[in-house]
Amino acid sequence: MDEFVGVVKEIRRFPVKSILGELLSSASIEKRGSSGDRLWAIRNKRGKFGSGKTTRRFQQMDGLFKLRSRYEGNTPMIAMPDGTEFRGDNNVVNEALTKFLGCEVTLVREESISHFDEGPIVLLQLRRYVN
Repeated sequence: MDEFVGVVKEIRRFPVKSILGELLSSASIEKRGSSGDRLWAIRNKRGKFGSGKTTRRFQQMDGLFKLRSRYEGNTPMIAMPDGTEFRGDNNVVNEALTKFLGCEVTLVREESISHFDEGPIVLLQLRRYVN
C-alpha cells in the first residue's frame, strides 16, 4: 500500500538574494537548485552581498525585504514598495536601489557562488494538529 507523504502547496522562487520572490505554478530543478533561484544579488561597493545578516560574505541591508523580484524571461524585475518596477538589465535599477537602500549598490548576476542559507532546495513541512 502506498504511504501518503504530502502535497506541494506552493513553489516559490527568489530571483534576487534576500528580496521577496515570486509564486510559481511549476519549476525546473537544476544542479544549482530551482532554475533562476537566487541567481542575482545586490552588491555594495566593498563587494559584500546584501542580506538580512552580516557575515564574511554578506552585509545586512535594511529594506531588502520590502522589495520584490520576479523574472520577465531571463531578466529580473525589481519592484519597489510603491509598485514601481525596474528591469535588471537597465542601469536605472542600480540608481533606484542605491537611493532606496541609502548606500551605493549594484545588481549583479552571480552564477559561480550560490547564495543559499541551507541548501539549493528547501522543503517546509507544516503540520496541522486536530484535537
